[in-house]
Amino acid sequence: MKNIVDNADMVLLNGKVITVDAKNTITEAVAIKNNLILKVGTSKIIKKLVGERTHIVDVKGKTVLPGFIDSHVHAEKYSTSLKYCLQIHVPPLTSVEELLDLLKKKSSEALKGEWIIGRGSFHLDHKYREKRYPTKNELDKVAPDNPVALFSGMHIALVNSIALKMIGITKETPKEIKLAGRVALIEKDPATDEPIGIIREAGALIPFRFSKEESKTALWHVLKTDFVQQGITSIHDLAGPDEFKIFQDWMMNNELPLRIRIYFYMPSFGGDVDPLINYGFQRELGNEWLKFGGIKLMIDGGITGPKASLYQPYPHDVYDFGLLNFSQEELTELYVKAHQAGLQILSHTTGEKAQDMVMNAIEATIYEAPNRNHRHRLEHAGNYFATPERMKRMKELGAIPVVNPQFLHAFGFLMEHFYGKRVKNGLFPFKMLLNMGFKLPFSSDATGTQPEGTNPFWGIWCAIKRESFNGSILNSDQRISVMDAIRCYTIDSAYAGFEEKIKGSIESGKLADLIVISEDPLDIPVDRIKDIKVVMTIIDGRIVYKSKDLET
Repeated sequence: MKNIVDNADMVLLNGKVITVDAKNTITEAVAIKNNLILKVGTSKIIKKLVGERTHIVDVKGKTVLPGFIDSHVHAEKYSTSLKYCLQIHVPPLTSVEELLDLLKKKSSEALKGEWIIGRGSFHLDHKYREKRYPTKNELDKVAPDNPVALFSGMHIALVNSIALKMIGITKETPKEIKLAGRVALIEKDPATDEPIGIIREAGALIPFRFSKEESKTALWHVLKTDFVQQGITSIHDLAGPDEFKIFQDWMMNNELPLRIRIYFYMPSFGGDVDPLINYGFQRELGNEWLKFGGIKLMIDGGITGPKASLYQPYPHDVYDFGLLNFSQEELTELYVKAHQAGLQILSHTTGEKAQDMVMNAIEATIYEAPNRNHRHRLEHAGNYFATPERMKRMKELGAIPVVNPQFLHAFGFLMEHFYGKRVKNGLFPFKMLLNMGFKLPFSSDATGTQPEGTNPFWGIWCAIKRESFNGSILNSDQRISVMDAIRCYTIDSAYAGFEEKIKGSIESGKLADLIVISEDPLDIPVDRIKDIKVVMTIIDGRIVYKSKDLET
């Protein structure tokens, strides 16, 4: 009998193993020892590693993939949104009337003076039957005793009169307010200067926050269900200090549901990077479960604000040229400091000007501190205004565009309306980016705004089908293959976190983070991909989720 040390702890046999290695090798079986992948190969070869104590999983022809890595999430925001907020998404809602009915019921159940926070899809004003947002007066009527803040996406808040009073906004309040490194814009009636109940980029202004215990409860539930059960084994989380403390406590007690790479969201720290640098935080501090990566900056407004920063004015005059939170000088100084401190920098950049400003800052930064593999990231930059010239410069600077394929479905059909015809050719050009040699991380940007977007198979379907909310197909020439889309959610996302040598593919020596799925995405019609289910999730060599569809 073979020495027990040569035996695998677990084997997966009789499957279709899509390894996502450099050659896109497809084989049949995997052996796991401790928390690592021991060997990959045919079932015949892997059976030789079976001993008396080996757990044998017969996947019965099902497909095995590396665990998905979501490279940009807001885990606390997503979790609390789903657990505690009023859900006003389209679908299932279809109209302002339905929203008001829902809000009226919620207000009747709430305590007087209690905040009501709602979370809804991007551009509700284009998706509700009435093609508008609810007015401040309508919100006042159905919720007369409660401050209300309803979010359409993350960049527009609809508030009632009580909420405006609690925030301290009156007709004398300036239209622009800067707080914690972000600029909020108060919409006013041009005739009276009274606020009309719409605040753009309002996140820092709304005084309501969930308690640490509420956040902890929501995070625990959602990470173990929505994420793990959808095959997500690692996330890159944009977190504040309270959220980081929750994760740290779980890690110390070996309770983390999945692997987390933390990027400190600088508005949560008042927008000042100096204290963080002075504390001496170093990239890669932590372990394979919880690791510090760097910082996240907000350079401009949201694409759905619409407040992305432009060189030309918006076709609709009310939006001007968009919004910027930094001057070029401020941004470059910040980049140089953070880069020299060894931090990876993630920048929210939706508009063309913001993208160019960040590249200017990176160029100046690597001149000051060359010969470092920085992998600074431009979040959302590959979604919009991604012209060949702009992306060529990004590639030369060693920067990474992090994209959100589900946004193509959520609001791609509205981009020309807000940004003019010139934006069309630079929208979600995934095929071009891959052809240019980019490692292209896919991410959900999960906040609770588009709950379906956390499912990687939904994102993969969006990247391949390219169908927007209204049924139109957007730039079909930029469709990518299923295998390429899988790589974007696995090995390319691992690369974006400096972890491609330990995860992102099924290869000997890598972490044993694997999923078994209900259908083979390489061998089914495109429209069935979004409906694929995860039947087993393995993290660190342990089965952490198994559905009834896989009896072993």
